[in-house]
Amino acid sequence: MPKYCPNCGENIPEKVKFCPECGADISSLLQKSVPQENIEKKPVSETSRFSGLKIEKYLLPNEIPIFATRGSLYVGGEADQKGYVTKNRVLFFSSKGLIIKSDRLHEIPVNEIKYYKIVEEGLILKTMYLQLNELIIKGERSDILDLYRAIQTVKHAK
Repeated sequence: MPKYCPNCGENIPEKVKFCPECGADISSLLQKSVPQENIEKKPVSETSRFSGLKIEKYLLPNEIPIFATRGSLYVGGEADQKGYVTKNRVLFFSSKGLIIKSDRLHEIPVNEIKYYKIVEEGLILKTMYLQLNELIIKGERSDILDLYRAIQTVKHAK
């Protein structure tokens, strides 16, 4: 079972009290962290160890994304959103413009998610969407299912 430092995200060996990369005391932090083995891990090209991530400036200190959607989502009436899950929040982010940048961030704290469900509609051409409280999230079927699993994993770890 691989473990990751909640402070820097580096892979750490078993029975180590301090992270070899950042030196953080991980013995107490690992007990609070999300079980990493339950989260489906897929390579996310723009999040190499989650540094240089566009949402990095919006993350809290020591907050590390544990999931990012591959494709873009349609969230509450806005298109081209990327979905991210940390152990504390679900984030939807889009950035538009080359010279004049326009960032949009929608966040839902995990403890404020009262209900979440997947709805599949249609007989032949089926469409699927995820509902978080009153927010509707549409996108590729695989992104919706993966986002649902990541939210489910974080909710059950709390």
